Amino acid sequence: MSEQVEKRKWAAALGTVVIVFALVGVVATGWAAVAGVNRLLNNPNKYSDYATLISPLASLDPMPFEDITAADPDTLVQAGILACLEQRNIDEMETDSLGRLILPVVELEAQAKRLFGSGIVLEYQTFGESDAFEYDELRKSYHVPAYNMRQTIVRVTKSVRAGDVTTLSVDCFYTGGEFDESDLPPNAVPDKKMVYVLRGKPNKEVISQVKIAE
Repeated sequence: MSEQVEKRKWAAALGTVVIVFALVGVVATGWAAVAGVNRLLNNPNKYSDYATLISPLASLDPMPFEDITAADPDTLVQAGILACLEQRNIDEMETDSLGRLILPVVELEAQAKRLFGSGIVLEYQTFGESDAFEYDELRKSYHVPAYNMRQTIVRVTKSVRAGDVTTLSVDCFYTGGEFDESDLPPNAVPDKKMVYVLRGKPNKEVISQVKIAE
C-alpha cells in the first residue's frame, strides 16, 4: 500500500514539473513574440517603408484631420497625383501644349486607394494656384505641372502597433521643393512633429488620421 502511495507522489511531482516547464515555455514564447513584433516595428527599414507610404500626403503638409472623410478633398487628389508620378517615368508621359503632364484618373484612383483605402471617394475638379491642377472631364484626366510638388520631407521616428492600428511619430522638414532628403543632415531639427495613424493588416495599412504631435 505504501509503495502505491509513493508511486502516486512521484507521479504527482513529475506532473507538476511537466506543467511548470510547459508554462515556462509558453511565457518564453510569448516574450519572444512580443520582442519580435517590437523589433519589426522599430526596424529602421520598416520606418523607411512607412515614410514611403505616407510621403505623398505628408510631403504636402496637410491640415490635420480626425477621419479621412474630413480631409481636404483637393489635398487627397494631389497626394494621389504625387503617388502616381513617383511610380511613372515622367519623361515618357504624355504632355499637353503647355508642357503639363497628362495623368488618367484611373491611375490616380488606384494610388489613392493604396494610400487611403478602397472606400475613398475623390472629388475631381480643377484646383491649385492659377488652376495648376486642371481636370479634363472629357478625357477623364488631370493636367499637372511637371515640377517638384514636394514641400515637406518626412522621417518616421517611432511606430506603435495596437490591434489593427499603427501610430507613427513623424518629423517634418519644410523644403519648399528646393532640396530633397539627401541634402538633409541626420541631426536636422524638424519644423514640426506630426502623428500619422494607419489602419489595416501589416503591409496593407492605409492612412486614416493626421494629428499634430502633443
